[in-house]
Amino acid sequence: MNQSVIGERWEIGDAELEVSSPRVPCFKLAARIGDPNFVKTFGRARRPGPYLRITHPGTIAAGDHIRIVARPAHGIRVVDFFTIYLYERPRLRELLAAPEIPGDWTNWIHEQLAS
Repeated sequence: MNQSVIGERWEIGDAELEVSSPRVPCFKLAARIGDPNFVKTFGRARRPGPYLRITHPGTIAAGDHIRIVARPAHGIRVVDFFTIYLYERPRLRELLAAPEIPGDWTNWIHEQLAS
């Protein structure tokens, strides 16, 4: 899942999903589970997993296979996005090569590049 490309589309059951961004935990989750080091531990593991956008609603059941139906040529993977966000901010501009990145992330990247 971490090697999935941002914008990659998956068919599962009769639904279609698109990889949109990595999961990035926040301090609220760390507080909820009672581990103040959770966010750092999660980051060091570099296994964020993807958030998925529903592009075609449908039914998904346990055991359904994931079939990749489209993969963008830009090659920016979930783990690349996560690594750049947490550890390699000078590379933020590279993420803009993926037009499938959600608008809130794109806006944040532009704000960071402007400052």
